Amino acid sequence: MQLAYTNTQDETEQLMRAIEMETSRLQTMVSSCQVVIDTKQQSLQTLKATK
Repeated sequence: MQLAYTNTQDETEQLMRAIEMETSRLQTMVSSCQVVIDTKQQSLQTLKATK
């Protein structure tokens, strides 16, 4: 019984670490996409201002 509990606890901790890593990766991706969006919006504003 103790072994099953320990295994479950270890697996849960591994899953939590995997979720944290994926969340961090996705947050980085979102930040990167936001930079691209901001840059493109700024370019569009510049283009509109020159017309």
